[in-house]
Amino acid sequence: MTIKKIEYMVLWTSLVLCLSGCTRLPSERNDSPKTTLITYPAPESETESKDFSMTVNRKPVFASQVRVSADPINQVWPGHQRTKEQTEMASFAYFDCEGVVSIEIESKRPIETITIRPKSAGISHVLKANKITLSLDQLRKFVVEVNGRHHALHIFANAIEKECGDTMPMVLMSSIARM
Repeated sequence: MTIKKIEYMVLWTSLVLCLSGCTRLPSERNDSPKTTLITYPAPESETESKDFSMTVNRKPVFASQVRVSADPINQVWPGHQRTKEQTEMASFAYFDCEGVVSIEIESKRPIETITIRPKSAGISHVLKANKITLSLDQLRKFVVEVNGRHHALHIFANAIEKECGDTMPMVLMSSIARM
């Protein structure tokens, strides 16, 4: 197996593990009458984002570095993955919540422009120095682009897993793309 195939397999495995609710152990839980927030520890093998740091309701949320398509139009590449030259590094953060949450994102580079996608979500923000503050009143998956679409921060505000526990078997991955 080539190094590229191993890199993509690790990336897909990491993404699936990050998105599956039962494979993470909560690092911190913040419950109040109106808001429940669960954050997770940094996975051992993940690299911390070089572009962003963030908090949700003043609790640190780990932002990792991930490789994504550099092309804004994602298309099927029959028979093979994109080459490394067609990708770039971005950032990814996730947490589970119910209720309204306040997110503060600090950019490690000067901010000239901000775009939050999808634009149809209408997520408004406040910018002060290199800190972006926004509020979410519902679950969202969105992207914060600072100074253009490259090296963006992908944020997943997920639902809290109600059925996850000792009686539910852990599902690590249902399949890996054939390589």
